[in-house]
Amino acid sequence: MFNGFLLAIILALPIIVSILVVAIFLGKGEWSGRRLISVFEFDTSKGLISQGLLWLSITTPIFIALSLGARIWPDYEVLISSEGFKNFIEISILPLAVMSISLPLTGLISRFHSTQQTAKQIEVVSFKNNLDAFYAHRKELMSYFSAMEPITYLGVVEFKYIIHPVLHVRFFEGVPEKGWPVAKRESFDNVERGILQGAKHLVGVLSPNEDSGLGDLDCYLQGCKAIYLAAQALHIREITQGLVSKGVMIKSNSCPDHGWDLFTIGTTTAEILAAVRYVKNYYDNLCDFAGVPRMIVSDGYEVVFRGGQRLLAGDLTIENLHMFDIQQMVEDGRAQYDEKHPSVRKAEAA
Repeated sequence: MFNGFLLAIILALPIIVSILVVAIFLGKGEWSGRRLISVFEFDTSKGLISQGLLWLSITTPIFIALSLGARIWPDYEVLISSEGFKNFIEISILPLAVMSISLPLTGLISRFHSTQQTAKQIEVVSFKNNLDAFYAHRKELMSYFSAMEPITYLGVVEFKYIIHPVLHVRFFEGVPEKGWPVAKRESFDNVERGILQGAKHLVGVLSPNEDSGLGDLDCYLQGCKAIYLAAQALHIREITQGLVSKGVMIKSNSCPDHGWDLFTIGTTTAEILAAVRYVKNYYDNLCDFAGVPRMIVSDGYEVVFRGGQRLLAGDLTIENLHMFDIQQMVEDGRAQYDEKHPSVRKAEAA
């Protein structure tokens, strides 16, 4: 029993001393359990010579061997001769065997350290590649739209395919650390619903035979609102800051006393048609880049998206709405001309 306890002390004491010695020189932090634990951890940012585990693999077998030999060597005298060396080998077989373990241990530690450094390098390279892929996707989105020529619908306004960087955040999800982003289908679906909803209301204004259950003015205003929200999501300033500023701000019955909750996109049939067609075209191009299927337009909406000059001939409902209904709302204080409305411009010019 005593011999077993003594052997445990002989083995445990040099291990503790070895850990303390390495912790003094290579440990990290204040003296605590954390500093002792740090000698068992690899630091891939430093070389092998700075790793606590390497020195533990060297010092621990040496200290154990010295501890074992200390129980035997005092009983013998030093004799520098062949007989003395032979006798030393015979009595020191176990300490020397324990000490020899140091060499394969250091080799194993060296291999582990090399493996972890390789893994760290792969992680760093992967991180850099992910960053490059993410920002390359954003750059390609900008380049894709910049290659498109400006377009004019119905001779109203020239639309330029200028894309705002915020669209990359709105329509694609992911973080630079994870690499190539993917399309955010919810954002695409919201814009598509807005465009189709706007078209549905405008059909009720442009096609007298269609009964939407709403009056012409309500259809027109709701169509303008839907198209405006879609253009706002796509950050199309030619509409949200251009055509809208040429229209009329209107207060619904549920709107607070101060403010306007409805507005028109311009004041003519050509302007609202140009807006809805450009929004659809802009959205379709964004879908093409993202690999999302384009919106499907039913035959009932053809008049909105593909109707020609015949829509601009004869007695136009939208122009009549501005001339009579909306004009009356302005006079009653329920509507107000926006800053670039033709009437405002005309008054300024006069």
